[in-house]
Amino acid sequence: MPFNGIANLRDAKESVKLSAKQLAEIKKCALDPLYFMNNYMYINTKDYGMQLFKTWPFQDAAVKRFLKYRFNINRWSRQVGKSTIVRGFILWYAMFHSDQLVAMLANKLSLAKEQLQLLRDSYLALPFWLQPGVKLWNKLSIQFSNNTRILIAATTGEGIRGFSPNLLYLDEFAFLREGLADDFWASVLPSISSGKKTRVIITSTPFGMNLFYRLWQEAVDEDTASYHDLLSKFVRSTVKWNEVPGRDAQWGIDEIGRIGEQKFRQEYECEFVGSAITLIDYKILQKLHPDNPLPMANIPPDYQMRMFQKPIIRQKMEVNGWTYIASIDTGYGIRKDYHVLQILLAKSNIDLEQVFVMSSNTVTIEDFCAYSYLVLQGYGFPPLTIEYNGPGARTLGIMFNNLQYENLVHYDNKLRGMWATDTIKQAAVMLLKLYVQRFYCKLHDEATINELMSFTTTTESGRKWGATGGNHDDHVTSLYWCIYYAASPQFEGGNVEEVDFLKGLELAFTAIGNTGEETNRALEFVQDQIAQREQMAIGRLQQQQEDQEVQNV
Repeated sequence: MPFNGIANLRDAKESVKLSAKQLAEIKKCALDPLYFMNNYMYINTKDYGMQLFKTWPFQDAAVKRFLKYRFNINRWSRQVGKSTIVRGFILWYAMFHSDQLVAMLANKLSLAKEQLQLLRDSYLALPFWLQPGVKLWNKLSIQFSNNTRILIAATTGEGIRGFSPNLLYLDEFAFLREGLADDFWASVLPSISSGKKTRVIITSTPFGMNLFYRLWQEAVDEDTASYHDLLSKFVRSTVKWNEVPGRDAQWGIDEIGRIGEQKFRQEYECEFVGSAITLIDYKILQKLHPDNPLPMANIPPDYQMRMFQKPIIRQKMEVNGWTYIASIDTGYGIRKDYHVLQILLAKSNIDLEQVFVMSSNTVTIEDFCAYSYLVLQGYGFPPLTIEYNGPGARTLGIMFNNLQYENLVHYDNKLRGMWATDTIKQAAVMLLKLYVQRFYCKLHDEATINELMSFTTTTESGRKWGATGGNHDDHVTSLYWCIYYAASPQFEGGNVEEVDFLKGLELAFTAIGNTGEETNRALEFVQDQIAQREQMAIGRLQQQQEDQEVQNV
């Protein structure tokens, strides 16, 4: 009796008389998911329709890891069948394990629906006698006669809140925007941690240096990890394009010609290079690791404060010729962009270190400025840069008129802080690149580093930069104004080191408020110097690392 009249879909109430051979086959399938897939599971192929699934060696290895380890994270190339092999494992798991809850999640609900539909197609292609029978069958969930359910949802904080899945599958997890990914992970982590047998499978092609990247970095390799780590941490695997039978070097050359080298490196070589060209070279981004802030007491609930170094006494600062520098970037409205205060210790104009960061998107600009004033007081009222554009005008007015902050930095004679044209912003962004990639600025803050992972050009011309994928860039913006001040002729109270390729940057600062050829020369200088010297800096860094590795050996 078909379920709801659907052909070849066995109803849970329908009994089927089994032969001895069929019973033996059911037993084989129950004991071995690969036997089940390669002998009974049909998949919908792009060119030939429904075909019997014949797994490749790297897919066989993946299934064995799924059976052996609770937590699996898979960095796989495009078009290597990563979703297909996980669907096969889920179908087998649901059919032969009773009273389980399986959750299949994707970054978009439409993609999750497509995954479930493909799984349903495979189930309908099974022999009638092999099917356990169904109690529920719709576009969002199915339930078998063994009371195991498979449900789908989008990867959001509310997606499976209240559910405790036995098997959780996260498809294309890297493509979930940063804030949403963190919220989702925070919402499901308790249910994962509470179960002793809960399994998690994550698959994705890399897409920048986000939560998927961080989970990957924290994961362990099957061949080298300790027994304890294999049981308690994610076990990772990588599958690149050339592991698929039939793909040779010419296939790779043709694909590079079609999509470009940048996308090929990300989508087929599985490199964490970003959805576009990130401002900071991804090899440098991989070397930026956040530090734990110092413990702080009595932090107001609406503020996030991270102190990495307590204020140094004035006498020591003066003896060493050091100074603090700061910047505030404020956002529009509450629960939108963040207000951010950055404070850096400047031992010289090219020796900066992040010492304090405060952020909030749940307080007013007035309240944030008032609390920033107290923090800045603790660091001796350092020179403070505020971008006048947008909400910055209000911020500057509060700090200047209401709070009477006396150490505001003004870059023109109109006393408006930093009036940032597109050209000046471009120069500030290029300076940020220079300082981070040459390690002139030491970063500690996780939020700042995370924003750099998705900070990229937002226009085809490459003249505007910002966050991609719905992420924020407020920490980056406040950081590059600190760096801009340190590199400018306005910088005072600290040691100034003469660096040949920084001298011409005076053009960028004398061009403020002007337009035309002088402004263009300022921008061209920064771009040209970065382009010429960036590879040299990276090359020196790599050589130093190689030399160190040789010494360690």
